[in-house]
Amino acid sequence: MLYIFNTKKIKKMEHGSVSDALVKAKNSRFLKSVNDKLRVVGTLGNELKTSVVKATNNKKTPPKEKHVRYLLSYCQNGHSQEVAHQLMEVLGANNWIKVIKTIQVIHRLIQAGPPLFSKSLIAMKAYKPLHLHGFKDDTSQKGLAHGPFLKGYGRYISSRLTLYKKDPKWRVFSRKMEFGASDKNEDNFAKIELLQEVLENMMECRTTPIMLQNYATLGAYVLLLKDSLILYKVLEEGMQHVLKNFFKMNEENAKKAIKLLETHVHQMQFLDEIYDDVRSQSRLFKASPIKISLSSIPTLKTAETEKMLHTMQEYLQQNPIPNHTTHKLTDIIPEDELHEMFKEGDFVNEEEDDEEEDDEEEDDEE
Repeated sequence: MLYIFNTKKIKKMEHGSVSDALVKAKNSRFLKSVNDKLRVVGTLGNELKTSVVKATNNKKTPPKEKHVRYLLSYCQNGHSQEVAHQLMEVLGANNWIKVIKTIQVIHRLIQAGPPLFSKSLIAMKAYKPLHLHGFKDDTSQKGLAHGPFLKGYGRYISSRLTLYKKDPKWRVFSRKMEFGASDKNEDNFAKIELLQEVLENMMECRTTPIMLQNYATLGAYVLLLKDSLILYKVLEEGMQHVLKNFFKMNEENAKKAIKLLETHVHQMQFLDEIYDDVRSQSRLFKASPIKISLSSIPTLKTAETEKMLHTMQEYLQQNPIPNHTTHKLTDIIPEDELHEMFKEGDFVNEEEDDEEEDDEEEDDEE
């Protein structure tokens, strides 16, 4: 027999339970706190390393704001590469709390830091480590439960870097972010596909109500929610531009537009469910250390967009024509019918918008 001593009581345990006892001891708050303090002691004299260690400690809270601000200022003073290197080292830990806080710091520095930080991550080929292929925290049930979420979160941040690499103006997600439509359908299609891929990676960041009961995970989730609002806005803008020009497209491009709209409807349905869940847990999200305005979360018009998609699909199915790139939809669908179809949804032709505004101005003058 072995005896494991506790300050409150003495537990008698069999040999087979020793490994379980060691795991519990390793995961105790006391030992985690000691481990954090030892990490800090090991970085004395190096303020950067100390801030990284403190920002990614074992406390189930978001990274402390003062440490994030220090890392942000360090990046702004030309040390982005050193900060990126230190964070990538911590990312290799098989500890779900450290990893989730490290990804949050990276997320915030991409968003608020200088472009050099994102460029440093790209130069370091951070895509692979961010995917967390080898991550496994089997020291607790929470560690195992967070594995899929962390891998999804890492892939999402990796896709943010890819997005920035292909279009630098999309590095920062803010309300000023615009789609920037092109006159070429192919360019708009490529942009929408890229944004949809980023949103698809975000959709892999699945949680459970129990997982959101700790502030470390809740903080990460709120950051993702904020990004989703921007992604939705920009994608909606891009789809509006594509669909406003739908009747001018040849059949090949029209089919591509429908494919993009199918993905858009699927993603809207997913976001709508997420937003409903957030509204139903308003008390939880109001208590989050990282704030989000619940009034900013929209109710998506998924039914109208889905109806438009079905209408467009039916038109092409019922009116097959040879697959020549010179054909336009107006060859098989009267233009006035297409205008009527788009009036049913949220997308109205820009020329009609302009005419309506002119009419309103004339009424005001009268």
